[in-house]
Amino acid sequence: MDGRKLSGRVDQFIGDEYPSFREELLKDPNIVQIARADNLPGSSFSNNAHFLEGHGYDEIFALMATRVSFEWAETMEVEMVEGRFFDPEMATDSTGVVINEATVRELHLENPIGTRFYAPSGPDGEVEYIPIIGVVKDFHFESMHQPIGPAILYPLRGNSGYICIKTTGQSVAETLQNVEQQWKSFVPEFPLES
Repeated sequence: MDGRKLSGRVDQFIGDEYPSFREELLKDPNIVQIARADNLPGSSFSNNAHFLEGHGYDEIFALMATRVSFEWAETMEVEMVEGRFFDPEMATDSTGVVINEATVRELHLENPIGTRFYAPSGPDGEVEYIPIIGVVKDFHFESMHQPIGPAILYPLRGNSGYICIKTTGQSVAETLQNVEQQWKSFVPEFPLES
């Protein structure tokens, strides 16, 4: 894996200033890509109940879930196996999900792309359908000592989550100093934690 990845939370700090903050950081030639996510590999993902089309509410599939921005797969170097990752130009992606290979195996999905999860969405029994648009290669989202389990990725909305920064790995001290300076210029009242 090339470079280093740095991270810090956006919530309650940069907020709506995140796009400008990201733009400033990307001017640094040692910063390759920036993304956001609700969770970081090695932290706790939420284990959520999911229902699969063609199965009743009595058949619950527990999947580790998180929300990620459009740039997340590139930033974290997660490979696509099938389908595609979220695309900001595709309005329908706001209701789609990306799963990992372990989910395909766990749910015995022969043709995962287009398969839909569903969730109750109203008092009159309405159902919201959530199509699978892509499958990513299994990646460690918990401890490297744990087997990789089923995971599902949702698109991250708004300007929240952790900021994930992929660098070239060159001039690390200078890059860190630049990130810290930019952070201070945007939110001087909240020092960047190391």
